[in-house]
Amino acid sequence: MVTIKEVAKLAGVSHGTVSNVINGATNVSVNKIQRVKAAMEELGYKPNSMARNLKMEHTKEISMIMPNSRNKEYMEIFEYLNRCATQAGYFVNLRVTNEVPTEERRLLNEALMRNVEGVVLITCQPENETFFDQIIQNGLKIVFVHHEASGGKYNFAGFDTKNVIYERITELVNEGISRIAVITGPKEYTFEADILNNFFVALCELGIPVEPSYVESSNFEVGGVFRSAMRILHLDKAPEAILLSNVGMYSSVKKAMDLICADGEKKPKIIVLQPYDWTSYIEGSSITLPFYRLADAAFSMVMNLIENSETVVRRQIIKVESDKFKHTHEIKGKKDGTLRILLNESPSSNAVKLLLPDFEKKTGIHVIIETKPYVELFDEIWKNRKTDAYDIYSIDLPWLRDLVGLGILRNLNNLYEDSREYFACYTEDVLAKSAKVDDSYYGVPYSLTVQLLFYRKDLFAKLENQRLYYEWYKENLKVPSTWEEFNKVAKLFTRKYNPISDTEYGVTLGGKKHSGAVNEYLARMFEFGGNVFKDKKVAIAQKEAVNALKNYLESYNYANPKAKDWWWDEQVKEYCAGNAAMMVMYTEHVSPLEDRKFSKVVGKTNAAVLPGKYSVLGGWSLGINGLSKNAEEAYEFVKWLSSYELLGPNAVLGRVLPGNREDYKAMIMNVYSWYDTAWEGYAHTKPRAVPRIGGKMPMTEVQMEEIVGNAVHDVVIGECTVNQALERAKFELNEFLDK
Repeated sequence: MVTIKEVAKLAGVSHGTVSNVINGATNVSVNKIQRVKAAMEELGYKPNSMARNLKMEHTKEISMIMPNSRNKEYMEIFEYLNRCATQAGYFVNLRVTNEVPTEERRLLNEALMRNVEGVVLITCQPENETFFDQIIQNGLKIVFVHHEASGGKYNFAGFDTKNVIYERITELVNEGISRIAVITGPKEYTFEADILNNFFVALCELGIPVEPSYVESSNFEVGGVFRSAMRILHLDKAPEAILLSNVGMYSSVKKAMDLICADGEKKPKIIVLQPYDWTSYIEGSSITLPFYRLADAAFSMVMNLIENSETVVRRQIIKVESDKFKHTHEIKGKKDGTLRILLNESPSSNAVKLLLPDFEKKTGIHVIIETKPYVELFDEIWKNRKTDAYDIYSIDLPWLRDLVGLGILRNLNNLYEDSREYFACYTEDVLAKSAKVDDSYYGVPYSLTVQLLFYRKDLFAKLENQRLYYEWYKENLKVPSTWEEFNKVAKLFTRKYNPISDTEYGVTLGGKKHSGAVNEYLARMFEFGGNVFKDKKVAIAQKEAVNALKNYLESYNYANPKAKDWWWDEQVKEYCAGNAAMMVMYTEHVSPLEDRKFSKVVGKTNAAVLPGKYSVLGGWSLGINGLSKNAEEAYEFVKWLSSYELLGPNAVLGRVLPGNREDYKAMIMNVYSWYDTAWEGYAHTKPRAVPRIGGKMPMTEVQMEEIVGNAVHDVVIGECTVNQALERAKFELNEFLDK
């Protein structure tokens, strides 16, 4: 067996240096780090993780122990807990007890011996207070989740389903259904016991006798649930509805119904408590349980135990709310006709095209979608402003006020008033930015688009990079929080300046005029304290704007020389190829990062708000042409695109809505790790606002963007200096103001 001494001898360093490299210490030179790693690889040396844990004060390890891995709810908790832990710099070790109490005790004792920081436990032996008291007294930090241990004296996170079960039973009774059965998991688990208790309370309060033969408890395995369902369905008076405490029971119950119920016979209605899942279809209804909130609560508790040595016992009970959002797109009688829709070329539009057969099948409305590149889209809308060539447009948010002012868009107040349930997942802030102009609705939110900084987390974590950055700047390497830091980090990851860099370039850029160049420049300008206009006067030649442009120009030292004429698509391809360590990009365009068909950086990327915090307002809405003769059909289309049943498919295909529905957010965060950060960035977006003078807009947002973007591009390609370009932009902007 290879020892540290042998590694040290081959590397020509001390035993302590090898230990420092293994433990990630940053006080070792880059040269020694490389020699130690080369020696470890040559000798096949693998550090003993358990021995390291025993020596380390903080292992950054959290254990999650659960009864089985078949239960979808348990795995939901683990997935969300793991994401929380990763973001905080911890990792989660998953262990399964197979419902065996002795195995659970063994794993808890092992966690104590391994010096694990804390444990999140879904217990299979909630009655074993004596054991839990002893192991917690010995120093193990435990948070119980979903299944509470007896006595109620331990840290615990769970659900309160009383109100939502009462509401759902009330709905059944109002439909004339009184024979209602329930199947739960083992009654010794508090969640299952609470479901039973809440079920009994609801029946009693509604005056319905409790029929013991309608109540079944089973293990979570398929056979047990199937036997319970068969017993209930063979009763002389079979139930008209069945409440299931776990989505894993559904397939067994449905199989029993298929075997027993005759063709054409009315089957019992099924109500399932389950996590949000856009891929499954329940013939009945579901009660969505926010397991991500449960995991978040458990993680917060365990971190308080770990980092704050908290001694106060906490119980966090999450109240499950009933669903108030539109689940499906309903059509009263099929319509006909044809819609012509103009969309921007983007992943969002590709998603709509792929899902379009669903709309045409449901409505009978034929849809023709035409797409245009971003730089051509506004001109196409303008060219057809006096025609009904298109019924629906996709609109960049900065254009919304312009198009309303030009009289191109239909007022949608009636749509929002009559179909509010389709748009209930949008906050007032989202609607104000994406749909409203002067308190009236003219758009429907189409996609969430926020500028974020995407970076290679694996490269930031690499010991050699951390050490070299410190040698260069006498600072620790971190995700840049200012644009000055951004350029310093970009230089570190550019091979021209750092021969051992894993990437050829530090950053991807897109200087194509005019839209490519303007947005990243404006984000810098906002941090430097500048703006295009101040107090209704042109301010683009002031020192803040000058310094921001100089900073942007420097970034091209750390990018592919071809980037001067790139747009966002080329940037994303460069980053996906693994050629750059950082990229500033609108989220609308980053879905390829998570697709292994296109990306070499899957699992290696994190996202952060932009340096300086401020980003340039982006995003898309759909607007309906005021001259369209197909307004009713257009209304059906935008409602269909906003329906709950399509939230998941849209997101996975690349169209992410700016919805604030919690289970939707949780699902999206499992698909796109940047989604939570996007909302943080969304709060700090700033518009490219053209001031009103005398109650009128002296120019459109597009005209302003073109003037500024062309000036920035000319500096990037070397046709003029920074001062010359900004003075020219100032002159052209003032021409519009003078008019």
